[in-house]
Amino acid sequence: GIVAGTTVSIEAGTFVSIEAAGALSVTAGGKYTFAAKKGAKIEVEGGDVEITVNGATVKVAEAGDVEIESPTKISLTAPEINATAASGDITINGVSLVNHTHMSGAVGKPDK
Repeated sequence: GIVAGTTVSIEAGTFVSIEAAGALSVTAGGKYTFAAKKGAKIEVEGGDVEITVNGATVKVAEAGDVEIESPTKISLTAPEINATAASGDITINGVSLVNHTHMSGAVGKPDK
């Protein structure tokens, strides 16, 4: 193993590879920075993945289900946002997008 009292530095001109047959752990008592100049990819084969930052969580189950949860708010901003699903609903302030009624007396579901 590598043991140092204060600092360990690994530098390479082209490529560095770290492989573990079992678990790999990276722990920092201070700021942890990951930087890439030409893209980055995190790939997990098997098992669930959970990323938590300041109480906000993104979970990806092994089956592919994705959950996003925030203790405060989630904002989506873009010139165009598309959401497509065969089933489901969106509820905001207790009002269902799929099963709401109109106060004006209009009946029936909105046109699709």
